[in-house]
Amino acid sequence: MSQPSDAREEFEKILNQDEYQAYNENAEGPFQKWREAVGEWFNNLIESLFPNASINSPGAEGLLYFFGIIGVGLLIFLIVRLSKATNNQAELKKRNPIAHSSQLGWSYQQHLEESERLESRGETQEAVRHLFLALLLYFDEQEWISAQVWKSNGDYYEELQKVKRSVAKDFQDAALLFERVVYGKQAINQTHYQAFRQKVTTLINLSHGKVGS
Repeated sequence: MSQPSDAREEFEKILNQDEYQAYNENAEGPFQKWREAVGEWFNNLIESLFPNASINSPGAEGLLYFFGIIGVGLLIFLIVRLSKATNNQAELKKRNPIAHSSQLGWSYQQHLEESERLESRGETQEAVRHLFLALLLYFDEQEWISAQVWKSNGDYYEELQKVKRSVAKDFQDAALLFERVVYGKQAINQTHYQAFRQKVTTLINLSHGKVGS
């Protein structure tokens, strides 16, 4: 079995492999516009700070390009991060992970055991469902969230942000993969499944004795 660090790295690759495609396809036009805007701002700044300085000097021109590139890069980074966060939140608000109240009657240990049984039969999609339900019910047991049939993963994420911020981002990653596999019907191979299982069991083991294999 792969080491926990390898599993975490593999899990991150699943979610982030297409992160910058939209920017790569459309970068040339926006870059030129922002370079000109930053250049004009920098010209005005230099003239106000150093009235006798020549903006056409090699040193000033080098600074212009340097700060222009840094500014554009930072702006693009912020836009990508904001867009990703917005899209993730929208995806997590789509459905309620607990389909009916009977799923609340199981303990998180029972859901973990069921996931192992389903995995052994090759039913990885259902195994993902039970792993995620185990995570929700464990968080509920810790009183970090209040598991309810009517709540979405976005609701749980917001609750974690308030009371257990250290696990909120990892929960969001797990929830996104759960959404894509269970509701989006995306196939999940054994490597990706094991990475997901490692993510869930690691989150449960943060403040509890070892559970599952």
